[in-house]
Amino acid sequence: MSDKRFSRWYRRTFNFYEFNTRLIFGELKRSHQCIAAIDTSFMRKSGKHTEGLGRPISYYKARFQIEFVFRDAKQYTGLMDCQSRKKEVINTHLNASLSALNLLKLEDRRKKNTEEQTVISMVSWKRRKFNEHLMNRIFDRLGLSLKEKKVMYTYEQLSLYGVIAA
Repeated sequence: MSDKRFSRWYRRTFNFYEFNTRLIFGELKRSHQCIAAIDTSFMRKSGKHTEGLGRPISYYKARFQIEFVFRDAKQYTGLMDCQSRKKEVINTHLNASLSALNLLKLEDRRKKNTEEQTVISMVSWKRRKFNEHLMNRIFDRLGLSLKEKKVMYTYEQLSLYGVIAA
């Protein structure tokens, strides 16, 4: 891929707000409380009309959840790795990083087959995804199909190799 084509591809805009809204509310029931770090440009910054000024206790309770989101995004989805100075690029990078985190948390809920809040281990998911990628490459090179029972059983067992037991 040429540099020019690569540059054009990443100049395209992507509506992260709509993407995350559909992702989160399409997956969760409306009765669930959730914190969604989407795009801060929609919120007013300060003054008498600051968002949520009358609800400081509910924000304080959610403080640790917010800290965990940013910790995971910094450590595992490259939140702090953007080297650009352009506002649009930084905004896209931040939203892509948090969207990746949202997608992983939804995949975790689907794997556990629950709609309740669960504890998610980013280290375990990182290990699991690496194992799955490695096994897909090895099985592909060996000409093994995941449709066979023994191969699928081995795949499922080895995908959990090194994963922290929850």
